[in-house]
Amino acid sequence: MAYEQGERKMFQGDWKCGKCGGDIKELPFEPDPARMDQLTCRDCFKKSRA
Repeated sequence: MAYEQGERKMFQGDWKCGKCGGDIKELPFEPDPARMDQLTCRDCFKKSRA
């Protein structure tokens, strides 16, 4: 699926980060209900990519 630069569908919700327990209100994908414990907030995601 092609997106114009800067355009990305965001999904709104009320999730928790599986690493730090912080709130996640927006994701760039629709999370799989079977993997909710694997979601990470932006800060934890950035740390894991470093």
